[in-house]
Amino acid sequence: MDDGLLDLGPLAETITVRGKPLEVFGISVDGLCYLIKNFPEFKMVMQQKASEITPEKLFETGPRIAAMIIAIGLTDASRYDDLKGWERHIILQAKKVKALGIMDQLNLLAAIFKLTLPDGVGPFVLSLNSLTATIRGGSTEPGTRSPEASGASLQMVDPNVIPTNRRLNS
Repeated sequence: MDDGLLDLGPLAETITVRGKPLEVFGISVDGLCYLIKNFPEFKMVMQQKASEITPEKLFETGPRIAAMIIAIGLTDASRYDDLKGWERHIILQAKKVKALGIMDQLNLLAAIFKLTLPDGVGPFVLSLNSLTATIRGGSTEPGTRSPEASGASLQMVDPNVIPTNRRLNS
């Protein structure tokens, strides 16, 4: 009998780090939302505003974001019944990730990104933009006209982020 989604296991592969096999998972919507909620700089990258991140902020938060991406990618979210338990686990996992060498971290990131974005970042961004346009009532198909705007918008606003006029490469 076909149980649909129940027949699918998590999207995963095993890689070896320092002789130890580790199961690596693709990042789900929960993981993406966690990163956006907890890292304003990650949110800016998702909004295609990376040029607004100062080098100082990038050096401060980049390693923490990378450690958290790896921690999320090393955690099978389907094993947790509640979000709080999952969050506690990935926070503990991220502390362990920080002790790994840079090559181990890069290898883990590569495996996580391969599972999460098998077609690359470009198609992901196009899909995300298409979804946003659909929510707004527009279209992303070439040669089509979007209906008149309703005045509603979907914005990711964080009151803790203070915009600056400094550019990354200035």
